[in-house]
Amino acid sequence: MAALLFGVMFFTQGLTATGVIGTHGSLTVSECSVHKVSSTGRKGGGPPSTHTFDCTGTFRADDGKFVDDRAVIDDVEKRIPEGVVLPAQKDESTPGGGYLMRGSWSAIPKFLGAFTGLLIADIALFFLLTGVLWKTDGSWSAVGAAWRATKGTATRVVVVVLAAAALLGAFVAAPVLGVTLKG
Repeated sequence: MAALLFGVMFFTQGLTATGVIGTHGSLTVSECSVHKVSSTGRKGGGPPSTHTFDCTGTFRADDGKFVDDRAVIDDVEKRIPEGVVLPAQKDESTPGGGYLMRGSWSAIPKFLGAFTGLLIADIALFFLLTGVLWKTDGSWSAVGAAWRATKGTATRVVVVVLAAAALLGAFVAAPVLGVTLKG
């Protein structure tokens, strides 16, 4: 159930990032600070650490009805200079709201997250319907035996159809939705 909620949350954020839902506007950056540091480097060389940034500033709705001087866009991939105006969208789907950069490149990962949530829910459904985790030792051989036992059943059909939908969604629908949806 949590995986489905995770998927719905990301799908909603994808719709917000494309501008389909939420309040259209722009965010004038006043400051960007390091949010996360990921050390991907290895001993003896390798790629340097990567950073994401939180950019704060003033969000102005395109219709002029709403201004927020303390708006924040999380996880921006590069530091944005002060004064730059970003296309943004107020996310009204979550409690307290939030802001997202509007555009395809910020929407596609959100849609990918949604379909990943569907795939995780599908795997959890298989485990739930077969009882493989509490009826066996949970080993890979037990999972394989449970899979073979579903041959010709509705469980197999449901699990395969959901997995196919999740994978097709991740590799085809997520990019298509991110590029074609415009609010």
